[in-house]
Order: sequence, then structure tokens, then C-alpha cells
Amino acid sequence: RRRAAAITRAHRQAGLHSPIWDPRVITLLEGIARSVGAAPAKKVALLRDPLLATIARIDLDTTAGLRDRALLLVGFALGLRRSELVAITVEDLSSSPDGMDVRIAKSKTDQAGRGTSLLLAYASDHHPCPVRALRAWLDHAAIGSGPVFRRVTRTHAVSSPLSPQSVALIVKRRVQAAGLDPQAFAGHSLRSGFATQAARDGYLSAQIADITRHRDRRVLDGYIQAGRGAHEIARVL
Repeated sequence: RRRAAAITRAHRQAGLHSPIWDPRVITLLEGIARSVGAAPAKKVALLRDPLLATIARIDLDTTAGLRDRALLLVGFALGLRRSELVAITVEDLSSSPDGMDVRIAKSKTDQAGRGTSLLLAYASDHHPCPVRALRAWLDHAAIGSGPVFRRVTRTHAVSSPLSPQSVALIVKRRVQAAGLDPQAFAGHSLRSGFATQAARDGYLSAQIADITRHRDRRVLDGYIQAGRGAHEIARVL
């Protein structure tokens, strides 16, 4: 499926019709899915409690620590894709009475770049606050314009913007430090963690979709189903 998607994208960019849509190819792919199984290998959603445990293990006396705390909290609080997270610029941020407005200029489901604005709200008193964490990172790194999340060199210098893959590596490194299995998590664990946690906390699918902007509701429904607690399912034992 990944290779088929790459072929389709290459043909589309060249203005050509993709052979992937040939009925014979579609039939072949469906046959492969039936014979080897079609279920994708999903990474674990990073829920609130393990996230907070991970945050608690970060050394905030380091530049990388301040960046990673802000990155994890913002990515989780807004249910962002890793590409959206690293694309945020200082120009996309604006103050709000309830926290900070974050403009997502472009996303997977908004290729035209119309953009949308999400509220990054202040956290309750007993939780680490994504707004304050983000401001602490920007102030410490003296970032006044351009990309928000950037690489930190071995000499603690702030340099070029992070890549989407960097988000996955940061998540893995930080959860491992908290005693979790890094192989079970990835950059997407922040987004799936938000959706699953929100469902577990009782938010409606429409409320969750307002943040995640899922176009395919079947994907969101999967997170919501995963977020259902034992008191919400039929049990006979």
C-alpha cells in the first residue's frame, strides 16, 4: 500500500493517470490484503498519565529539556500530526485570554493551505501547562520569528528546524527515560493519545474532531472505541 501510494503520487505530480487505479491492480491488492492480512501495525497512544510521567522525568535545566517538554505538551494538547507540529512558526502564534491561538497553516487534509486556528488552552493548576511550557522554550531559546521547534546541538546551541522524523525520535527517547518501551511509541502517539484520552474523558466525537480535524471519521472512531473504559462496554464476567 505504501508503494502504491508513492506510485500514485509520482504520477499525479507528473500529470499522468496512475496505473494503480487499473481494475486489475485493485483486484490484485485486495487479494494480497485477504491473504496476508490488512491490519496496520499501530503504535501505542500516549495517554495523559504516561505523558505526565514522561514530562516529570525531563531535565528542565537543559535547552533540549525545555524544547522537548513544550513539544510533547503542545503536540498532545492540540492532537497535532508531527508534520504540523514542526511547521508551527512564531508568526502562527497569538495571545488569547484563555491561552494561545495556534494557526495551523497547512495540513494533510488541507493541502490548499487555507489554514485553521486552534486554541492552546492553559492547563489546570495540577497539570503541566503547554502554554507556559511553550513560552518558556521560546524565551530561553530567544526565538522571535520563524520555526518554533528547532534542533539543539551537542553544545546546546539552537539551530535548524526539526523534521517530522525528529518528533518520533524525541517521543521514543523521552518515554524510554520514563521506563516505557520506545518501540511501542512514535510521533503519531501524541495525536492518537489526545483523541483516545479525550474519548476516555467523555468528550463527544464532534468535539474531538474540532481539534483533530479528521476527514475520515472511521479513523477517529477507532480512537474513540479504544478510549472506552470498562464501564462503557458490555461485560458478562
